[in-house]
Amino acid sequence: MSGEVVSHLILDKLREARSASDLSIVFDDIRDNYGVDHLVYHAVNVRGLTKDGAFLRLTYDDAWINQYYAQDYFSIDAVVEEGTRAFMPFSCSDLDWSTKKRREFAEDAKGHSISVSGLTVPMRGPGGQHALFSLASGSSEKDWERQLSEHLPELHTIAHHLHEATVRIEGATAPLEIVTLSIREREVLQWAAAGKTTDEISTILGIAERTVRVYLDTARHKLGASNRTHAVARALSIGLIHPPD
Repeated sequence: MSGEVVSHLILDKLREARSASDLSIVFDDIRDNYGVDHLVYHAVNVRGLTKDGAFLRLTYDDAWINQYYAQDYFSIDAVVEEGTRAFMPFSCSDLDWSTKKRREFAEDAKGHSISVSGLTVPMRGPGGQHALFSLASGSSEKDWERQLSEHLPELHTIAHHLHEATVRIEGATAPLEIVTLSIREREVLQWAAAGKTTDEISTILGIAERTVRVYLDTARHKLGASNRTHAVARALSIGLIHPPD
């Protein structure tokens, strides 16, 4: 099956999921269909879901989980550090693993047959809500980059639907905020996410520069964002636009 068909089937399962067991099945489907070794969903600050501390759902074995906690790898892991500040998906191989502690962490992970290569999708919401979805791959860097180029939009969408399903199933107390943008508002934000200036967006869409600013401003207000960059990040985090190629 094509990646698009697979992603639609997975999204359907997430929408229909009613229990933690249902989500475990989806985890297996993602691993099998996207050729990744392990998955981690890590909610740091989501009302209701993290009332007793961070919420984790992961596929690592107990030996590695116990080692991770025993060595306090949360304070060392470059993925966790980047995930606290990133708004867009990032490849783990692009992070800085050069410090002595991080090299030791990577070697320890390798000894447990754990790869530090993969993808992490940060998810942010109102009130400082923050969660991460990470996929670890044992593929070569070249093969993984090729896979990302083919499937990043699908994985980004799956991450957000997984977040929504987890919040729903685990009984978060606050409903998810629903934001709707017009087609034009989404278009201008999509081009802004690609790094285009207001003038360039005006040329691309064939509309006046002043009109572009109006759409950016209305989108910003709907998203509760303080500026254009914040608006792009919020739109990405809730799946209204996709990560730029």
